[in-house]
Amino acid sequence: MKRACPECGFHWSWYLSEGRRKCRRCGYRYTIRSAWQSFHISEAAKRQILDYFCLGVPVYRLRFHQIASRPALDRFYRCFRAVMALDQECMEPFDGDLELDETMIGGRRKGEHGWGAIAQTQIAL
Repeated sequence: MKRACPECGFHWSWYLSEGRRKCRRCGYRYTIRSAWQSFHISEAAKRQILDYFCLGVPVYRLRFHQIASRPALDRFYRCFRAVMALDQECMEPFDGDLELDETMIGGRRKGEHGWGAIAQTQIAL
């Protein structure tokens, strides 16, 4: 897989001494990181979260384990679901026809609504 420039999509770049790359077309400097490297948490915490992910434990169940923050856990789970989808080559979540049923939750509110509702009810009394 060729690594393309995130700005212009050109596949030819220089490798700089600082560890980044520089696009030969637009001059944009960028870093290529894997999904595993994109998380700024310890390796042990990443492995533990991945174990929970493989076991099917939802994110909200990990709130008391103090492995990482809730947004970091959400991002980790979303990222690895996307990586698995890329591996299976299924970017679209649905394929074929999709059938939905209409649902009405609750009922209509009784009485007047809006800014003048209180004044109108007091006048009627």
